[in-house]
Amino acid sequence: MRLFPALLTLIIIAGISAGCGGNQLTQIETDVIRTQKMLETDRSETHVEIESLRKDIVELKSRIDHLVKIQADTKIELDEFGDMLNRFIQVIENLKTTLARSQRFPESAGEPPGRDETTQRPEFVYQTAYSDYINRKFDLAILEFQGFLNSFPESELADNAQYWISECYYAMGRYEDAIQSFDMVITEYPDGEKLVAALLKKGLSYIELGDNQQARKILEDLINRFPFSEESRIAEDRLKNLSNQ
Repeated sequence: MRLFPALLTLIIIAGISAGCGGNQLTQIETDVIRTQKMLETDRSETHVEIESLRKDIVELKSRIDHLVKIQADTKIELDEFGDMLNRFIQVIENLKTTLARSQRFPESAGEPPGRDETTQRPEFVYQTAYSDYINRKFDLAILEFQGFLNSFPESELADNAQYWISECYYAMGRYEDAIQSFDMVITEYPDGEKLVAALLKKGLSYIELGDNQQARKILEDLINRFPFSEESRIAEDRLKNLSNQ
């Protein structure tokens, strides 16, 4: 530091002017040098402390970012759990529908219908396929749902069957096939109960393929058309996640 040579000179001059002896002058020089070294040591230690604090801040920020990511991932998992819960609710509703429809076919003469007659009912074929879907036998479920559509194209469950074919593809990670199948639900059954769900899963399929632009377009369309649906809430959450990426 430039201050200390000048300070030292002044002290020496002052010492000489005051008649200081050689020993006194040497002592003054020693004290000044010691003071200078102490200040330099303090400055070095302060620099080390500042650098340590900077590293602590960087580490703290990294931990905060990690916690934010965990929170976002947890929210996605909760949304997926909600989707699964909705599916089980739909299963219950389908079973109720099947039970109500079965009552329209009373057994004659107190005898149960033959096995062939029972297995050819639309409700039985549909539930068999859906059971395989629940048990993750996706390839088999696709074949069975497709067979249902071929045999009963006018059934009230036709849109559901097409939707679950799409879900099978999605579960297997065949997202391009899923998109095409969800498209069939949207275009062929525009008044069906699976329309909104198909829009949502089509958008999510594009996210899985990394096409966020197309996904955003579909999810925003869903929100505009069905703003009060549960699927709209999920779509809004996924759009927020896309914005944060």
